[in-house]
Amino acid sequence: MYRNQQAFTLIELLVVVLIIGILAAVALPQYQTAVEKSRATEALALIKTIAQAQEVHFLANGEYTANLDELDIDVPGKNFAHNDMVRKETNLFGYGARWTSSTDNSGIVAVANRLPTDTRYILVMYGKDPTPYCYSHTITDLKICKLLGAQDASNIKTLYPLK
Repeated sequence: MYRNQQAFTLIELLVVVLIIGILAAVALPQYQTAVEKSRATEALALIKTIAQAQEVHFLANGEYTANLDELDIDVPGKNFAHNDMVRKETNLFGYGARWTSSTDNSGIVAVANRLPTDTRYILVMYGKDPTPYCYSHTITDLKICKLLGAQDASNIKTLYPLK
């Protein structure tokens, strides 16, 4: 009556689904880390550009600015106020040209906060210093600082230079 039917049993199908589930559970965190590293690298490139524009502004005016609109670059995002300064906010980052005045011009000239602000990681550059720095609020984001080149990054809420 029945011909020789070729089909998978329920157990075989469940084993395949289980294997796919395990592979997805292993691959998803690696994928998310790679995506976040890519986002952070883009933000790092932008704060380097902001810092260079700050240097041009300094040479032309004798001082740095806290207003991104005064720089000769186009920073993406909409204006918003944070800590008494106008910044630009995209879906993922808040960019600023925060300037803390000091006698040796070593204050922050470019900053990128991963949103939500003060809960993730921050990328900063200081005046007269070509080295970018990374600061993380969580252990998860400390990995991003390490991936960007922070040597011996082991503590959260510590500023690490990026190589």
